[in-house]
Amino acid sequence: MNAQAIKQSIKDNYKIVNPKYLKQTAKSNYKSLIIFTLVLCTFLAVIIGVSASMADRARMPGMTLEWLLSAQYFGMMAIMFPMIYIIMLGNKLIAGKVDKGDMAYVLATPTTRMQVVMTSLIYFVMSLVIMFLCILLTGIISAAAFSADLDLGNFAMMTFGAFLLQFCLGGICFAASCFFNRSNSSLAVGGGLPVAFFMLKILSAVADELNFLEFFTLLTLYSPDAVAAGTGYVGQFIGMAVIGIALYIFGVVSFKKKDLPL
Repeated sequence: MNAQAIKQSIKDNYKIVNPKYLKQTAKSNYKSLIIFTLVLCTFLAVIIGVSASMADRARMPGMTLEWLLSAQYFGMMAIMFPMIYIIMLGNKLIAGKVDKGDMAYVLATPTTRMQVVMTSLIYFVMSLVIMFLCILLTGIISAAAFSADLDLGNFAMMTFGAFLLQFCLGGICFAASCFFNRSNSSLAVGGGLPVAFFMLKILSAVADELNFLEFFTLLTLYSPDAVAAGTGYVGQFIGMAVIGIALYIFGVVSFKKKDLPL
């Protein structure tokens, strides 16, 4: 091996992202990203269109478009559908490959553990960025097309908050996928916790006696109503970002250090 080949080999080993592996990961998962994004964008366009077509006299007092979006879309759909997506994708990227034995073939190529986990992480986060950018653009275009009275600033912040929530919950899914070697264990923790948080959030809103349950779910950090009102959400946004970053770091370190059944 000549000096140039050695230099290139060292350079490749210290790359954090493997472009070929990123392309392969995107090719294997783009269909689910498209499907979930289309569903979310379609729901949003319908809500904005229906709201714009309603006569003012038919609306209840205080039922603004921001209220409808915070209650019906960002309070439910923009939580539930992306959550299903991150649970499926997070498990598939790492634990699913280890469980099926595919990870052995990946690491047999000139691809290091660090490249595998960081490339997977970058795709995971970037797919969420793409999803919520599409949601943002759909809202802006739909509001213009239907001449809807939409505060674009509030809408952008509600979208950003929903992204941060999924970024945070995605950290749980990704960390579990990196920590466990079995797909069922990864799903039990990475999927079970977000679903439990979602159920606790719903139960806390059912009756006053159950309000205390909101302190046991990360979903409390995202309040579309507070964002729509324009107050009291900055600290929660920072909290979601910090928790998410910490979980992703834990996942990367766990995958680098653990024993793999290769």
